[in-house]
Amino acid sequence: MAALRRGSPRRTARGPGGRPTATSSGASGDVTFHRARLARLLSGEFPVDQALFARIERTVDQLTHAIEERDAEQAKAAAALEPIEAAAPRQATQQASTKDFAALLAIVQAPSST
Repeated sequence: MAALRRGSPRRTARGPGGRPTATSSGASGDVTFHRARLARLLSGEFPVDQALFARIERTVDQLTHAIEERDAEQAKAAAALEPIEAAAPRQATQQASTKDFAALLAIVQAPSST
């Protein structure tokens, strides 16, 4: 199993089974990690035997758990942002950037050839 672990400088804490511990910022990273692990297990690199099936099953279980954690974190973030978005002032129109405004002004002020 050690051959399947990846090194990550930003996350060194490992939970059960060697998988990275979940944090609110790492929930999506956990899903990515387990998807990559599952892809490697299914790549044909390892001999097909009962141990491989057990590793695949464990990885699928861990991926399912990571997906549930990620979804819960996303729901919490969305709930926290709702009141902020509701209180934010609405912009009626989108303003042109300074660069675009200057270009339009140059076009309007250019002498006409007719």
